[in-house]
Amino acid sequence: MDNFLSLVRFLQLNEFYLHLPIGEKHMMRKFGGYLSQEQMLWPNFSRASLLWVIAANAIPAGEGKFAKKLLYEALDMAQCPKDICYIHSNLAQIHQDENDTDYCNHHCREALATGYYNKWAVDTVVSNLMSAGKLTEAKEFCQSILTNDTYRNDQPKYRQILINIENQLKMPVQEHLLS
Repeated sequence: MDNFLSLVRFLQLNEFYLHLPIGEKHMMRKFGGYLSQEQMLWPNFSRASLLWVIAANAIPAGEGKFAKKLLYEALDMAQCPKDICYIHSNLAQIHQDENDTDYCNHHCREALATGYYNKWAVDTVVSNLMSAGKLTEAKEFCQSILTNDTYRNDQPKYRQILINIENQLKMPVQEHLLS
């Protein structure tokens, strides 16, 4: 038995793997095969973490559909808040790439709800809300981030963003549309 199948078996993902179409089995190996080379790392992986790491490697290669399948499967089995944060972050990235900002923002907020530091998710939600002209919602979101101790080192940045949003909200409609 090769190392990748041994890793799948070690993490009790046999049934999931065996039900994948052949093309997706090849992608599992392509984007996750290197993980099986270091057996001493295997105990660090959960079933969910292996799937989201493989999915994260598939996203930049343009395999968003495959990555979503792995991420939703990982989400169903995830028990660790850190895994849940990373899974939602990767789902958000896929939806952002697909220009589906509502789903992107949903997954960013779910990632943030885990309590783990995720500056990308915060910045993405703020940017998406501002781009959509949802300045009041962006303001409320920034205010909530400023009260979150997790982001205390980023507070100057988010205070400045909040000031910019408040200034835009004070502008007459015509000026706001021109900025």
